[in-house]
Amino acid sequence: MLTILIPFYILSLDYSVGRLGLIISAQGIFQVGLRLFGGVMSDRIGERYVIMAAFAAMAVGSVLMAVTGALVALVSAQLLVGGSRSIYWTSAQTYGSRVHEGKAAHFMSRFFGFSSAGQLVGSAAGGVLGEVFGFPWAFTVCAVLATGSLVATFAMPTLPRKAGRTLRQILGPVPGVFKARNMVLPAFLAFATSLAMALLSSIIPAFLQREGYSESLVGILRSVHGVGAVGIGFAFSFAIARTGQKLAYGIIVAGNGALLMLAVVTADWVWLMGALMFGIGIVFNAGRVLYASMTAEVSSPDQRGVAMAVSGIYWAAAQLLGPAIFGPLADVTSIETALLVAGALMLVPGLLTPLLYSLFGTRAAPEPSTAS
Repeated sequence: MLTILIPFYILSLDYSVGRLGLIISAQGIFQVGLRLFGGVMSDRIGERYVIMAAFAAMAVGSVLMAVTGALVALVSAQLLVGGSRSIYWTSAQTYGSRVHEGKAAHFMSRFFGFSSAGQLVGSAAGGVLGEVFGFPWAFTVCAVLATGSLVATFAMPTLPRKAGRTLRQILGPVPGVFKARNMVLPAFLAFATSLAMALLSSIIPAFLQREGYSESLVGILRSVHGVGAVGIGFAFSFAIARTGQKLAYGIIVAGNGALLMLAVVTADWVWLMGALMFGIGIVFNAGRVLYASMTAEVSSPDQRGVAMAVSGIYWAAAQLLGPAIFGPLADVTSIETALLVAGALMLVPGLLTPLLYSLFGTRAAPEPSTAS
């Protein structure tokens, strides 16, 4: 809901495009650092408390949006919203994978399936509430939903922590996690999947607008993308059981690249672009599920939060670097060239998946010893 509401609200306040960019980008300022912070705190105090903090920050940010349009307040609200998202994803994925230890792929597919469904419903609801009832009421609904989620968190069981772990002990493995060979594949998958989404939210809309697509039609295409994401979210366990992890990895990485490149030649046919968006939705959500489940598989339960945070940093890095690199490249060359280059950077590694697995193949982390 906030993703739809915030940009329209800022524009309704007659802020310039420059200030719009400043406010929107505020949530990305601490994304990379807070990913790691969320993972560390999950391992230090427990995921449930970090999830509570995430919902509390989202509620306060929504209230700020509802009561004021001042620039400083809007930037502060965006910082809270961005911080909330950063620490939520790491802690929620860690919590769920530990509740369903040994069934990470099954949990992640359901988790991201519901996430995609929420994005579909939230996009529609945010637009309707903002237009019919006004932005203050719409942001109030967001605050109520965040508060309700915070209350519901109290019903979640607190998972056991490793006794006597200090902050230094939690942070100690971080350099090793970054260097670990078995983290290369999930980290690259996180980056590639996030890069495709970053371009879908930046230069692809500009490309479609140039090709004569209206804003409403682009919105419909994004809904088609969401349908594909929801479908694979709930069907992922079934699909990967048929393909195996290695083949699924190659299909997802190469698929992200190939679909970006195909966007260059399908824009003249709306139905083809719709099919392409549906496909992008499938590989996007499949990538989210697979990188998170792979991270869970190669990390021990007591270091799960840090491992999720590290792979999440690669996701956040693509969100920052994708538009910053390929936007200027599109200006210097063309949007088509930028999409083709970005697609090739994913297509080639995807086709080389067997080689990548031979070099960096994942191996499940050993369970921590309970011997005294």
